[in-house]
Amino acid sequence: MRRVLAGTSDAGSAPRSAFLTCLEEERKEAIEVRRSGYEAVMRSPAAVQSALTALATMKEAGADEELVIQTKQRVDIFVKRWMSEMDSM
Repeated sequence: MRRVLAGTSDAGSAPRSAFLTCLEEERKEAIEVRRSGYEAVMRSPAAVQSALTALATMKEAGADEELVIQTKQRVDIFVKRWMSEMDSM
């Protein structure tokens, strides 16, 4: 009788174990999502800096105006993505 009340009976332990396993999996997934978010935020400034450096180099070298415009658009995309990642943290 004590085993049944403690929740360790054979009939009740399987669903409980499955539930605990499910909770543990969800916790691990949440940690991984958080970790990948931090890593993305740490990498984004480097991507933005590289794009800005490339843009400045292109301008100094007298690159085609259309190419400079396309590069500016890509830099804007990097900056917007980085800012949205920062806002979501």
